[in-house]
Amino acid sequence: MCLKDSIIPWTTEGKYLGIYIVAAGKFKCSFDTAKIKFYKSANAILAKLGNSNNKPVTLKLISTMALPCLTYALEALSLNKTELTTLNNPWSRSFEKIFNTFDKNLIKQCQLYTGYKSMLHIYALKVMSFLETLNKTDNIMLRILSTNLSMDDISRLAILFNTDMLDFKANYRDIIDFNFEQL
Repeated sequence: MCLKDSIIPWTTEGKYLGIYIVAAGKFKCSFDTAKIKFYKSANAILAKLGNSNNKPVTLKLISTMALPCLTYALEALSLNKTELTTLNNPWSRSFEKIFNTFDKNLIKQCQLYTGYKSMLHIYALKVMSFLETLNKTDNIMLRILSTNLSMDDISRLAILFNTDMLDFKANYRDIIDFNFEQL
C-alpha cells in the first residue's frame, strides 16, 4: 500500500498512543509489550531489593513503578474476562514471588490484607473513575459522548460483578470492595 510517495508496510499489529492494536474481526489489543514492561520493572525492583524482607515496601514500589506499565490506558478499553485474566497473571506472579507461594487462595488473602486488589477490581475502578471524569468535564462534546456511550461499559461491568446496572453506577466502589473481599 502506498500513500503519496511513502510505502505503508502491511502488519498484523500497530501501535497507537502506546496501545498495540491487533488485526482481528473485532477491536482487539495486544498486552504482550505491557506485560514485558511490567516484568522488567518488577524484576528490576526485586533485584535491587535483594534479600530485603520488607514486603510492604516491595509491594508499594511494584504497585507505583511497575503496575502502571500493565494498566496504561485500560480505562479506555472494553476488556473481557480472558483479557483481564491475562493481565492479572503478571500482577499475581509478583505476589507469588514476594510471598514465596503459588497458592492462589493465599495470594488473594495477601492482596486483601495488603490493600492491593486484583486486576479485575483495579480495571473496574479505573473505568468508573474515567467515566465520572468524562461526565464532569467542561468539554460538552465529551460529556455528550460519555452520556450516550458509557451505559454499555457500566452494564458490562455490572454483569461482571453480578449486580444491577443502576446500583453498580451509584455504588460501584462499595460493590467492587465487597466483591474483592468475598473472593
